[in-house]
Amino acid sequence: MKRATRLVAVIAMLSLMAGVACSSKANKATTKKTLKIAFLGALTGDNAQLEIHASKGAALAVEQANARGDLPVTLQYLPEDTQGSKDQATPIANQLKDDASLVAVVGPGFSGESFAVNPIFGQAGIPEVDHSATNPGLNAIAGVSGKTWFRSVGNDNAQGGPAPDIIFKYLKKNKVFIGHDKSAYGEGLATIVKNGVNAKYPGKVAGFEGVDPGKKDYSSLVSKIITSGADIFYWGGYSPESSLIMKQLREKGSKIQFMGADGSKDTTFLAAKAAVEGSYLTCPCVDPNISTDPAAVKFVADYKAKYNVKPGIYGGEGFDAVNLIASAIKAAGAPGSDIKAYRAKVAANLASTSGFKGITKTYAFQPNGELVQSSVVIFLYKVVNDDFSTVGDVAALTK
Repeated sequence: MKRATRLVAVIAMLSLMAGVACSSKANKATTKKTLKIAFLGALTGDNAQLEIHASKGAALAVEQANARGDLPVTLQYLPEDTQGSKDQATPIANQLKDDASLVAVVGPGFSGESFAVNPIFGQAGIPEVDHSATNPGLNAIAGVSGKTWFRSVGNDNAQGGPAPDIIFKYLKKNKVFIGHDKSAYGEGLATIVKNGVNAKYPGKVAGFEGVDPGKKDYSSLVSKIITSGADIFYWGGYSPESSLIMKQLREKGSKIQFMGADGSKDTTFLAAKAAVEGSYLTCPCVDPNISTDPAAVKFVADYKAKYNVKPGIYGGEGFDAVNLIASAIKAAGAPGSDIKAYRAKVAANLASTSGFKGITKTYAFQPNGELVQSSVVIFLYKVVNDDFSTVGDVAALTK
C-alpha cells in the first residue's frame, strides 16, 4: 500500500513538472518584444489644434493593432511634444535615435522641424511616416527621402499649384494679396502660389509680404492689404496669425475674401467666428467624418467613443501612418537582437508599399518618398456656420 502511494506521488510530481515546463515553453513562445512608435508634433501651444487629432488617431491605431494581436511585436505609443519648433524637436530626436526600442516615427508635423530632424532619424535608420509636413524640399534629403522617410499626403506643389486657378477661375477674383509667416511651410507655400499666379495670371499679384509669427498686432500688414486693391487675401502660414489678421481686417471694414491652406484648418481659425465665415482653405487631408467607406465610418465611431469628439485635421492620416508602419512590421517578422537591421527591414517594406488601403487613401510611394500621383488628393473646404464644409476635389473644381 505504501509503495502504491509513493508511486502515485512520484507520477503526480512528474506530471506537475511536465506541466510547468510546457507552460514555460508556451509563455516563451508567446512573449513578444515591445517596440515603440513615436509621434512628433505640436501637442501643446498655439499650433496644437493642427496636430492633436493626428496624435489621437495614431494612438488609436496602436491600441487597435495590439488588440488584433497579429503583429510579431507589441507596440508602445510614445507621443513627443515639439510645439512645432525645430528647437524643441532636435533634442527630442537626438534622444530618440539612441533608443534601441524605437522602431519608427510618425511625423514630425511641421516642415521646419522636419528639415531639422529627418537627417538625424535617417542617419540612425529610423523609418518615418510623415502625416502633415508639406514642404516639397523634404523629398530631396540625401540618404533619407525614400530610404527612411515617406510622406503620406500631397506636398505644397500639389496644394499650392492649383491655388491660382481656385482664386481666379473658381472664385473669379481679380487681384490677390499673398501673405506668409516666414516659416519653411508658410513662405514656401506662399512662394509657390505667387509664382503660379505670375506664370498663369500675370499682373494679378497685388502684394507679397512676410510677417513674424506670434505677434499681437498685424495692423501694418492689414493696411497694406486694404490699400492694395486686392479682393482676396491668400495666407501661407498657421492659424494663430491668419485668424488675427482676419479679425483686424474686419475691424477695419474690409470684406476681402480669405483663402489659405491646411495650416489654418483648425479650431483656432474657427474661433475667429464671423471674421472667417466664408473662408476657403485647401488641404491634402481627407475628412473621414463624411466618408461612406466602412473602414472610415468605423474609425470615426471608434474615435468618438474613445475621445468624445469627432476627428479633426489629419486625424485619419495619423491613424493611417501607424497602420502603414504596422503593416511593414508584420511583413518584417519578429525582430532579432539587432534593432538597426530590423528598422532597415521595416523601412524597405514601407518603400515597397503598393496598394495599401487606408481610411484616407490607397498608398504607394515613389522612390523619393512621396506618394504616387494617383494617391494624391487635395480638397477645398469652406467655413460654413463655424465649421469646415467640404466643397470638393480641387482637380474637379478647377477643370
